[in-house]
Amino acid sequence: MPRMLDGEIPKNFVRNKATEVRKKYFKDYRSPQDAFDAIFCEFNGSVEYVEGDDREETLRVYPNSFVIFLPLSSSKARDNFTVAHELGHFFLHTEDKGDEILRFTRRGSNRREWEANWFAAELLMPEREFKKAVLELGCDEIELASKFDVSVAAASVRLSSLGLC
Repeated sequence: MPRMLDGEIPKNFVRNKATEVRKKYFKDYRSPQDAFDAIFCEFNGSVEYVEGDDREETLRVYPNSFVIFLPLSSSKARDNFTVAHELGHFFLHTEDKGDEILRFTRRGSNRREWEANWFAAELLMPEREFKKAVLELGCDEIELASKFDVSVAAASVRLSSLGLC
């Protein structure tokens, strides 16, 4: 039974939460999709594909389930980051109290969106592993994106945010 959590979450807490989720669901070098499926199974979550990319709502959390909405037109790599971002909202911004339906939207750039992005980046491209990959692959955004199964844009932002290259 979800309840929206208020207040800013420290970046270190977000990183630790993503690490905790990764340790539990990304076992044995699972692909992002395998890990997402395990999370969906445990929390009664699902993905619904919708026409276009203009839908306001990207996550709906019910008392005992959740739905992530993805556009049919995006790539698997982009979808991986979007799902991880929405899971960030789920794990960081909701609590099992109350019976309201929570809705998260894609519009805007506020602290909650930053927190979900930090979560997604750490979940899919953990800092330690990402830095190691940069040492091995160099600053090739395409190779890094392929290694972590994210879009080139996500890999590029991760490089920049970690002050690499």
